[in-house]
Amino acid sequence: MKKKIILKSLATVLAVSLFFNSNVFASSLSINNVTETTETSVDLEDNTDKVVSDSETDTDGEVGSDDDIVEDNSELPDIDIDTDKDTDKDTDTDTDIDKDADTDTDTQSDVFEDMAVYQSNYIDENFKIPSVINSYSANKSSLYSQVIPSSYSSRDRLPAVRNQGGWGTCWSFAAVGAAEASVISKGLADSSIDLSELQLAYFFYNSVADPLGNTIGDKTKPLLSNYLDLGGNSAFTTFALASWVGVTDESIAPYETASLSNAIDSGLAYDATYHMQNAYWINIAKDRNEVKKMIMEHGAVATSYNAVQTTTYYNPYTYAYYYDGAYKTNHAVTIVGWDDDYSVSNFNASKCPTSNGAWLVRNSWGDNFGDNGYFWISYEDSAFTSESYSKAYVFDFESADNYDHNYQYDGAYGLYSYSINSGGSIANVFTATGNSTGNAELIEAVAFALSDVNVNYSIDIYTKLNDPSNPTSGTKALSSPVTGSTTFVGYYTVPLEQPVTVKEGDTFSVVITLSKNDGTYTTFFGDTTYQNGDWIGFTSQTAQRQSFSKYGEGYTWTDLHNNNTVARIKAFTSDTQVEEETIYPTNISLNQTSLSLKVGNSASLVATISPENATDKGVVWESSNTDIITVDNGKVVAKATGTATISATTVNGKVAKCVVTVTETKDENPVPATGIKINSSSFSIAPGESRNLSANISPSNATDKSVTWTSSNKSVFTVDSNGIVVGKGLGTATLTAATKNGKTDQIQVTVKLSQISNLTSDWQNDSKIRLKWDKQSGISGYEIYRYNTSKKKYIKIATTTSNTYTNKKLTSGTSYKYKVVSFIKANKKTTYGPYSRVLTATTTTKKPTLSISSTSKKAKLKWSKPVGVSGYEIYMSTNKSKGYTKVKTVKKAKTTTYTKSKLKSRKTYYFKVRTYRVVNGQKVYSTYSKVQKVKIK
Repeated sequence: MKKKIILKSLATVLAVSLFFNSNVFASSLSINNVTETTETSVDLEDNTDKVVSDSETDTDGEVGSDDDIVEDNSELPDIDIDTDKDTDKDTDTDTDIDKDADTDTDTQSDVFEDMAVYQSNYIDENFKIPSVINSYSANKSSLYSQVIPSSYSSRDRLPAVRNQGGWGTCWSFAAVGAAEASVISKGLADSSIDLSELQLAYFFYNSVADPLGNTIGDKTKPLLSNYLDLGGNSAFTTFALASWVGVTDESIAPYETASLSNAIDSGLAYDATYHMQNAYWINIAKDRNEVKKMIMEHGAVATSYNAVQTTTYYNPYTYAYYYDGAYKTNHAVTIVGWDDDYSVSNFNASKCPTSNGAWLVRNSWGDNFGDNGYFWISYEDSAFTSESYSKAYVFDFESADNYDHNYQYDGAYGLYSYSINSGGSIANVFTATGNSTGNAELIEAVAFALSDVNVNYSIDIYTKLNDPSNPTSGTKALSSPVTGSTTFVGYYTVPLEQPVTVKEGDTFSVVITLSKNDGTYTTFFGDTTYQNGDWIGFTSQTAQRQSFSKYGEGYTWTDLHNNNTVARIKAFTSDTQVEEETIYPTNISLNQTSLSLKVGNSASLVATISPENATDKGVVWESSNTDIITVDNGKVVAKATGTATISATTVNGKVAKCVVTVTETKDENPVPATGIKINSSSFSIAPGESRNLSANISPSNATDKSVTWTSSNKSVFTVDSNGIVVGKGLGTATLTAATKNGKTDQIQVTVKLSQISNLTSDWQNDSKIRLKWDKQSGISGYEIYRYNTSKKKYIKIATTTSNTYTNKKLTSGTSYKYKVVSFIKANKKTTYGPYSRVLTATTTTKKPTLSISSTSKKAKLKWSKPVGVSGYEIYMSTNKSKGYTKVKTVKKAKTTTYTKSKLKSRKTYYFKVRTYRVVNGQKVYSTYSKVQKVKIK
């Protein structure tokens, strides 16, 4: 089937200058047909349509190598190319400062004498970000949704201003600065925080496969220069941070050691103190108030502007900057505040905005620049007024210990987008391999990246896939999809309220359905191999059956490997341990439930056990009277006249029966039955529960010993011809057993709710406890009660129809008491069963954050002190994955350091720490900290 590929071509020009004033563009791919106007159309024999947006082309004007692709260069922008390595060439009389200048030619330039060393290598990707004005559907901070003040600043909470020195790493400083502001705003750190810009810059361009090995072969490569000089941008950086490359403490990779000859240990690529959870890309020209909200919530946003180092645009006495030329940017900074009333009088008279208002900007040129490193940029600066390209980036960070593993295939950091219809889906399929010391993992969150605004999402997890080419061919693991909506372009992490357990080696899929309220198509980011202009290249080593898309409802899944692409979908897991599951039989049946044999004859009974995958299908055969019949592995032999019952029993007590009647030749003098007795007194059962009954007929030599069973009220219980009673509804009814000649016996059967059985806690962490109990049939639901120590009684905390419940927002290392009761609602009345036994369950303590350093034959460990711990256990190994032994138990909670001595020089050691709290004389442990390694000097 031929499908249409829409192509828009723009030449990409890279200016090799001090400021890299360039325009490098993103690319966009459309899955199946997306119709646009004024573009050149090309028919391709392909299952997927590829759309290159007004972005990435080769510098010679050609896109790819297909001769039949026709360019449309009618929308090429005017791009200024700087051939000088100092600054833009302006026609103003003010003199630009040359990097090597020894003397000034303009008195206004005196204040810029030191600026010759300032670097501004930000390479804008010119990705168009839609506006979300008047459409606030998700990801707003309720705290700041009402009133935005006329001025605001987070400056006083932030750490010291950094200095990028002579390297072109402003893009890394802006991202890391936003990260520091984020963790400070969440109370995870204070202004003493110092995170490493070098780690991010180095490993952005020096690719290392992720710890799970899912991104082997993926690379981001500089094409024009080295990693310290080339530059970068916040869009590409988003995907590096999402892959858990960064951010770590400055002491791990100090910026002062930055050197082209100084390689960083590849083991530090994923050594992170904090992980990025979300990234929001905002159109700052149209959505200025959204940017302000994010600064108030996260402390800062990253952005870029055109840094022209001349007093034409900068007033060094008021620290005010305003550039009114065509849109272009070359330097990354963070915005940390604003003032709507910042007067136009602060700007140069020759280059002055028309209205008051400016952003407070934090630079990375040290505290000698501006107002101790800060300055103001007008709202009207061309960097912030382009409705197509002006943008700000929010980087939302959390502590790195919230998840243990990141399942991902998108290990390159390019900017490609793909479109599907509203209601279409994307999916990634992963194999659980992360828990090297246990047997299972908990899928606790998923992430995805969208190049669209205001998108509704619906997330499903599937396990045990039976068709690797169909990500929905397995078992749905969530009781209902996780739904929500996004507001901005960017990257989103969505926690799962119901974590999904997967065993090591299990295959699982993350399936995300995307839709728009207006029914238009939506776009998502993917990772593919391409060269962006002539400055950077991306390699995505895809494989079959990793990543999929479905264009819309009614379409089949397309393997994105056919387009050398993977969707930017991730799954985050934590290590856990589960007992090997025993699958017990739920039912057993026989091929016959009654037999008539003559003495000496035989017959065969066949037992069928369900489910088919039951762990043990063994059956025990028994005869109720071996004088009448015998049974061996299902073979029945008639020995004497009479009636006996053959029972087939599973390993867990499920029973099936066959009544066998043995006769001689026809008796001319039949012996009538004179009585019948049920082999049970009156009893109670629960709805859905069954009980097998039999009856004895007298005399024992009665000719006809057949029995007829009846219930006086089938809405209370039913009984079949074999005497199997099944509870149906609450109440009491009469069970009657009758002989053929009318002799009867009766008992009462009461159906009532039974006590909840096997109440256990099958999983817990430092803030959650999950309860589980045996499911009951025929009920309306369950009520869960927890003991309140202040009120000294049990308080109902939840009602559910499931036989599991997760109690959240609990205190770490604390014991809680629970009990559960079932109920039935009928005829406007609620009837309760008896309470379960009381279960005491305890949350774990929080795991610590571990750091390590080495001296001569010693390793110095330092860790955080979570609230409420009693002590710590320290483990060491010479192999990261196994062989750990406990080397120290620290019994004082205040002690958070330990030095391991007598280690061997030039040998690498691995350490991990866990906390414990003593509860009722027992230690309750946290999970282990992230493993840290140290090479002894």
